[in-house]
Parts: sequence; structure tokens; C-alpha cells
Amino acid sequence: DHARGNEELAKVYPELQVYGADERIGALTHKVTHNEELKFGDINVRCLFTPCHTSGHMCYFMWEENSPDAPARLRGDTLFIGGCGKFFEGTAEQMYRNLTEILGALPKTLNVFCGHEYTVRNLKFALKVEPENESVKKKLAWAKVGGSPSEAGRPRRGGGGWSER
Repeated sequence: DHARGNEELAKVYPELQVYGADERIGALTHKVTHNEELKFGDINVRCLFTPCHTSGHMCYFMWEENSPDAPARLRGDTLFIGGCGKFFEGTAEQMYRNLTEILGALPKTLNVFCGHEYTVRNLKFALKVEPENESVKKKLAWAKVGGSPSEAGRPRRGGGGWSER
């Protein structure tokens, strides 16, 4: 659901370069692999293969040399604030590895750009599972103040939010 429209764009912009890990991506021009690093101007991108939502799912870790801005994890349906993506083509073991070994190795201060905005919904569910969890209560209050469907895709600071219970 994040790669639709590539063929139409490639017709309008024949020089368009489309990067991804899955052969099913329309108009794909550059197949990337796990830990491959790309550079677009001053922006560095590390490709992180995170299969589970789909068999070819990728997350992208981005940073700019000598920038005061926190790095970012952009894209996709692996990690959300308060939850993770659905397992359409993968297993719980794959998702666990993605969250603990791959994304869990990234700096905790990064900005997370989620593929969809489910923060409040995820945290309401977490509160039903653990109604006395103070961390979830605080994070839900934070999300309600700053989050709304109209702000889908805005960055969320990852620090502590995905490592806390």
C-alpha cells in the first residue's frame, strides 16, 4: 500500500528512480538489500530488511552528516508507536527479530515516521491489556494531546516509547 502509483509516475517522469526490496514494486529500477547504504545529496540511507508485514518489507534509517537533527526511521508497517504491523506474509518470529535485533539496534533518540497513524488506537488497546501500566497511560495522554488523524505521518520521537512496557 506504500508503492502504488509508481508506474503512472514513471510514465510522466521517465527518469524516475524507484528503490525497493520486492520485485512486486511497480516500476522498480533499483533493488536494494539489507544494510545497503545509499546517498541522496547530504542524506544517508541504510536499508533494513524487515520481512513480516510483507515478504519484501524494508525500513529505511536516514541521517545527515553533521546535522543537529535526530536521525529518522522512515517508512512502513513494521514499527508503530505502541504497536507493530500486521503479519500478512510473515511470522511472529520474524517480527520479533525485526523489532529486537534490527530496529532495536537503532538509536533510541531517532524520529519515527510510521507508515500509518495508529498511535492512539494502539495505546488504547495496550491499556485494556494492562490497565495499571503507568507508561502506557502517560504515552496515551501524550498521543491524545499531540496526535490526530490529520497529522498522520508526522514524526514521533522513539526515545523510550518502544522500549518501555
